Amino acid sequence: MNYELTQHARKVIAERAIRIEWMERTLAEPELVLPDPLDHEIERFFRSIPENDGRVLRVAVNTKVDPARGCECILRPQQEIQTMKLHIDKEADALYLRLDDSEIVESEEVSPGVVLDFNAQNQVVGIEMLGLSLRTPQLNLQELQYQTA
Repeated sequence: MNYELTQHARKVIAERAIRIEWMERTLAEPELVLPDPLDHEIERFFRSIPENDGRVLRVAVNTKVDPARGCECILRPQQEIQTMKLHIDKEADALYLRLDDSEIVESEEVSPGVVLDFNAQNQVVGIEMLGLSLRTPQLNLQELQYQTA
């Protein structure tokens, strides 16, 4: 499959220590393909990765365009920085909140388009939300309100 990684996809793949060859193998030889429950243009490709203890890699791409775009991947490990960070990617229509810099060892999609990242102590250290415009059509990505108590 001819594909193009968005900036968000490249960042997430690096943070999650997902090898490009795993992603390409999953796209070329998926064990399962399902439509995305939130976006009819997105397809999800699944494949177990023997080199990573048989964990299943999920790759979500917009297959309605050529080249296919996106390549959002879930598997997980690695990240090093020690500050809470919020990243909003307009092109990917995604938000990622990183709570601390501990190593990500697992991730779980807790509802369609919402992924939690966990560290070795099973604490949530990252939250990814996809399809922001579908969830909140009136969302103003130019303004962020921040409050502490």
